Amino acid sequence: MQYEKTTLTQIIQARTMFCSAKSIGEKAQANNMLSNALGHLFAVAENYPDRSHLQDIQYL
Repeated sequence: MQYEKTTLTQIIQARTMFCSAKSIGEKAQANNMLSNALGHLFAVAENYPDRSHLQDIQYL
């Protein structure tokens, strides 16, 4: 769970930096940070196991 928390924190910080950036260089740097953080988010989502078999248990 710590990895997910760290990833979300990075996304929030990068988005805040992007929104407050004044120059094109600052926006480019913040955009790179945001892209990197979002890449981690997609990796997290892909690593979760398929738990569709648990839906069958709910009906018992």
